[in-house]
Amino acid sequence: MRWGKGVPSEELIELIRSLAPSPFREEIEPDGSRTLVCGDPGEVIIRFDNTCITISLFEVQWKGPYTPVVTPREMGTVNWVPELRQDILLTLSHLIHSTCNQRRADFRSCTICGESLPPEWMFNHEMCQSCASSQLGIVY
Repeated sequence: MRWGKGVPSEELIELIRSLAPSPFREEIEPDGSRTLVCGDPGEVIIRFDNTCITISLFEVQWKGPYTPVVTPREMGTVNWVPELRQDILLTLSHLIHSTCNQRRADFRSCTICGESLPPEWMFNHEMCQSCASSQLGIVY
């Protein structure tokens, strides 16, 4: 398994996908790197460039009332060395799983509907945006 022309091999991408939550949204960046946004709602962002794989926590900041902006928080970077493939995949597996667990730990339960939701979908610490709309008349 080798890197090729600025992007990782499809075999490596598939191995990483097997470690991460689905669904996946894949993007090719202007610099030739590839990014996978994994989970729905997003949980982990995996970025591949020429030499390394970066694992980031999916986070959202609100830039105004209608503008959510994904602001990944880097959790770790692993340099890809084909000779250390098994060790690197084990490290990536731990990084991906711990990042997903951290993201899920930030989810909150709405006291009205009972759904467990990511913090960016909450109106406040107790109520989701949907229930705030239906119960309090909040308009988004």
